[in-house]
Amino acid sequence: MDVKTIGTFGLNFSRGFDQTWINLWRKGDGYSLDFYQDVETDDGDDEPIDTVTKIGFEQGEALLERIFAEGRVEEWAPVYSFGDEGMDTDLSWTLDVDGLDDEDLLFSSGNGKLPPRDMIMGAIAAIQSAEPRFAACFEDFAH
Repeated sequence: MDVKTIGTFGLNFSRGFDQTWINLWRKGDGYSLDFYQDVETDDGDDEPIDTVTKIGFEQGEALLERIFAEGRVEEWAPVYSFGDEGMDTDLSWTLDVDGLDDEDLLFSSGNGKLPPRDMIMGAIAAIQSAEPRFAACFEDFAH
């Protein structure tokens, strides 16, 4: 996929009320990397994290290329469920990639199953190179 044709890349995970998501939006002056996390923790630090980071076109495109290459995102099935190949989980999740005019380019989701470990961990590692806190709140993604 030509990353220059992507207008929005989004990946989110949730379990009950706990959630984390990342969106990378192509804007007129670069990209907006939006990160949100609201997860109850044992240490009582339950304040949501909601950040917006502006990055340039070169950095945003390099991040997208890395996510697609390391996560092999274009190989993800449209839907993952309990009987499918992949990692078992109690998370629900969606991957949504839209074009510059908001047209659907790629969509994948799951409930009870993630893509195979090398794929999902590759995508998360790539995203964490820009936002290290992303998905680290869920033990499913412990290295």
